[in-house]
Amino acid sequence: MQGRLVLFDIDGTLIDTRGAGFRAFRKAVHDLHDVVVGELDLCGATDAGLVRGILSFFDLEVSEESTAAIYEADLVRLAEQLNHRGFGGVILPAVPELLEVLQEAGAVLGRSTTSARAHHGGGLL
Repeated sequence: MQGRLVLFDIDGTLIDTRGAGFRAFRKAVHDLHDVVVGELDLCGATDAGLVRGILSFFDLEVSEESTAAIYEADLVRLAEQLNHRGFGGVILPAVPELLEVLQEAGAVLGRSTTSARAHHGGGLL
């Protein structure tokens, strides 16, 4: 496997955060705009598309500034979620063994994501 790059998405592929990311996002939007974001189908959604869609749905300004404010608030709320004593996230079965086998085989491991959070701590695993 020498010379191979293996990319993973994180949540739902390597770990299960038990919804911490979406709870953080909903709280960030609520805290900034006093609106309640209900349940959403996030399959295939990018953070940018999600933010634009929600801002538009609630007739809020869609701009680089309003989007950046949500991203920043989201990161703070996500840290709160992940550091909470009741956080029930787990590493998915066989993931540690898979990563070890891939590393031993010489693969370079990384993550690929559609998340805006990636620019705050992105990079190789």
